[in-house]
Amino acid sequence: MRDQSISLKSVYELRIDDSDQSIRYRIPAYQRGFRWTSRQVEQLLEDIRDFVRRENPQPEQFYCLQPLVLRPTDNGAYEVVDGQQRLTTLLLILQHFNERLAERYRQRLYTLEYETRPSLLQFLDDPTEDRATSNIDFFHIAEAIKTIETWFEQRESEVEKIKDAFQNQAKLIWYPENRIKRTL
Repeated sequence: MRDQSISLKSVYELRIDDSDQSIRYRIPAYQRGFRWTSRQVEQLLEDIRDFVRRENPQPEQFYCLQPLVLRPTDNGAYEVVDGQQRLTTLLLILQHFNERLAERYRQRLYTLEYETRPSLLQFLDDPTEDRATSNIDFFHIAEAIKTIETWFEQRESEVEKIKDAFQNQAKLIWYPENRIKRTL
């Protein structure tokens, strides 16, 4: 991969690369498991909703999320140095939007690969209640999914506006670290 500099990327742009392939984000072993609570998930959703409802919106305005610090890997994925909690929550929200659509209208999403929790990828695709009780990461993800579903059920008339702002006007600071070659 070529060297990149700090930039802003919309949530929509996190999904696929220039060749229309799903971007792969690798969560290394040193990262803790997913631990966002319902409160943190709701806070993110409320922040986006407040952004949508602001007075006198300007087209160039955007809602800025925290940085996503990445390290490009040799196999085309990105190692997530910082931002795993946000990236996981964003994926859960994108999955919620996809579930609301007929299969042919669903968007290709990015993938998360967990170095020490490979079964988590499968759980993200099929989060059953039975499996949610088998692992603390599964439990927190299942709780986040329930929170997202309940939150949108209570705001059904606002879903499309929130979805548009979430995908296109919510941006992360994209910070791909350069690989440092060490010499002895």
